[in-house]
Amino acid sequence: MTDIIVANTNKDSKKLQNAVCGETFEAFVQSQKATDNKRGLSDVGAYNLRASTSDILEHCNPHNATASPETTHLVVGYVQSGKTMSFTGVLAMARDNGYRLAIVLTGITNNLLNQTTIRLEKDLNLNEDDDWFKFYSSPTPKEASTIIRSLRLSSKPTIVIPILKHRKHIDNVTKLLKNEEVKKTLKGEAVLIIDDEADQASLNSYGYKNSKITDPNEVAKESATYGAIHRLRAELPGNTYIQYTATPQANILIATADILSPKSHTLLTPGEDYVGGKKFFGQEKNGDLFKGKLVKPIPDNEVYHKKKNALTSIPNSLKEALMMHVWAVVLVIKWYKKKGIKQLTMMVHPTDIIAGNQLFEGWVRHEIDKWSEALNKPEGHEDRVILMQRFEQKLNDALEFYPQTNRPSFNDVKKFIPDIVNDCAIYRITGESEDDGKNLPWNAHKMNVVIGAQMLNRGFTVEKLATTYMPRYTTGIANADTIEQRCRFFGYKMDYIESCRVYLPKESIDDYINYVKHEEELRSLLASCSSLKEYEHLVMLAPGLRPTRYNVLPKKLVSTKFANWLTFDCISESNLQSNKLTVSQFTNDHLATSSDIDFINYKSSKYDIGDFKKHAQKILTIKDKDKDNNIIKLLTDYMAGNLSDAISKSLVIRYLQYLKTLQPEMKVMIIFMSCDKPRMRSLQPENKDESRSVQLFQGPSKIGEKDKYIGDRSIYSKEFITIQIHHLEIADKKIKNEDYETYGLAIHFPENLKTLYYSSLPEDFDIMEE
Repeated sequence: MTDIIVANTNKDSKKLQNAVCGETFEAFVQSQKATDNKRGLSDVGAYNLRASTSDILEHCNPHNATASPETTHLVVGYVQSGKTMSFTGVLAMARDNGYRLAIVLTGITNNLLNQTTIRLEKDLNLNEDDDWFKFYSSPTPKEASTIIRSLRLSSKPTIVIPILKHRKHIDNVTKLLKNEEVKKTLKGEAVLIIDDEADQASLNSYGYKNSKITDPNEVAKESATYGAIHRLRAELPGNTYIQYTATPQANILIATADILSPKSHTLLTPGEDYVGGKKFFGQEKNGDLFKGKLVKPIPDNEVYHKKKNALTSIPNSLKEALMMHVWAVVLVIKWYKKKGIKQLTMMVHPTDIIAGNQLFEGWVRHEIDKWSEALNKPEGHEDRVILMQRFEQKLNDALEFYPQTNRPSFNDVKKFIPDIVNDCAIYRITGESEDDGKNLPWNAHKMNVVIGAQMLNRGFTVEKLATTYMPRYTTGIANADTIEQRCRFFGYKMDYIESCRVYLPKESIDDYINYVKHEEELRSLLASCSSLKEYEHLVMLAPGLRPTRYNVLPKKLVSTKFANWLTFDCISESNLQSNKLTVSQFTNDHLATSSDIDFINYKSSKYDIGDFKKHAQKILTIKDKDKDNNIIKLLTDYMAGNLSDAISKSLVIRYLQYLKTLQPEMKVMIIFMSCDKPRMRSLQPENKDESRSVQLFQGPSKIGEKDKYIGDRSIYSKEFITIQIHHLEIADKKIKNEDYETYGLAIHFPENLKTLYYSSLPEDFDIMEE
């Protein structure tokens, strides 16, 4: 029973349309309902799916709203909790509401593209007599004419384009959409863009989230995909971008990015038969049947690490996990004969190195082959007797969570063991094996073992996963969304939960327990907010959600990003007036109690005598009592003008939050440049991202000039963080705004604060080193 419940998270947010639940969506719901032969939606689940899908679509621009500004909607679920069903439902309802084109960004690997495409075609092939949908996977511009003909069909099908989240594939679709005949055919039609695993298309492309990047300037390769998405959206007036994720940390924190910020959100909660972190790790409010015992610790000396513990023989814990999986198949399929379950899968997830996965594959194959040989020996043979004794010893553990009634004895079930061992298929999915990208024949064997790493992380569905063996841990500080996305063992498993087992290192178990607590706090706050802006303010101030719980900025990034001055000087028409209102309110509240800046080396000014003569300063603390008028709120409300500034601003906010946990009374110097009098500035030529900037800083006096002004860059405290506030009057008629005044910010971090930050990290700290 797959029930998806929508939380009433948009009680105050503005709906963009009234969505109709029509023939297509209702046919989809009926196809997903449970029957005597298959599990699926209950009546309650169908009601909730209808409600959640309507909520999502009502926060999308209507299909004919090409004159409306593009918008973004965030959908948050749990890992393996039915997000694909949700966006399939969105596609079905989209057809009922007149949408002609939807693009689905399926992930970054071919196996995810294939898996999603196959499922969409299967689930949306609802009426064989009508062309309700047409699917074009990763099309190129050459297919423009074919798509045009499909758009001209009298049945008005919705064109669904699943593509890899990769620059080349996205740009291909953008080029296709630039075709004049395609544009003419789609004229007046707004497009839906669905981004599955949406956090992969945002912050995790950058240094502090990416374990492979050591130089924070090395963002171009990853940001290329993000740029391609922007180019795609630029070709689609009035488009709606729907972000799906189970780990919204990146999306929510990039909410400070403004230009990418979701305008609304839907929080999905799975039905009662979903098994997630709370149940696996014993975090239910009132306790539960399993009390965390479904999770088994792997001994430290058996935890594989390519450098620190390169094992040379199969660990005993892996042998035990394989044996427990055999018992799971015996009990679930042969003894209890659970309805609709034809196979169970074990996932072995040891490392991100291909050679390491090959090593584990060899061990698993050898162990299964050895068991098969022993079980093929006649009754009474020593090899067979010893192996069967080992199986017998594990039966009580395998039955631990089953009811006392109808529990089998070893004699009842030992006859099934040979057939299960012999009916086992082993697959390695590592990016270079022949099994990659295939639709695996899950039901061809009763027992499956899948071995792999990164390709089994995000989005990949392991069918009927019962046993997980993951001897994987981080030597640095784990990122919350990274460890959560490895949770392929979450999902709808109540039908056979008694036989589910997860083997993890103790460190990883502790990480997951902490993450589950964090996730529930995050979701609770998210459910209470009507907008992500409201949520952002709360999450930045909530003691239980300190950024250091799930993400610490890497040393290399801090040393680069926060060296000398960090400026927010990109100007766009959208942030001109907003930033004037945001900063002027802060200035009005603090300028009156400021004082003249007084540095020994600040002698005189090139300005006219009067208020311009000196700048004004005000000393605040990071943890200011006035939560509505403090430094963090100022930066949170300040709109960045491009993606680079947005990410930098997000990092600054988190760094201030980090410093606040160490020294709440840490001082920050605010400098009101020219005592808040406007300074005339011209816009610079467009940058690569089409944003424009201003030159915030006035330079020093030239040699021989009467005034000896040291220049804006030299106005900072060597002891405190310094924030310069520059009141600007923009001299550029290209900005079609009657009010040409706005503000720019510049921030300086003294060397001692960077040293303080470094000293708080382990000496051998690196970014997510596996």
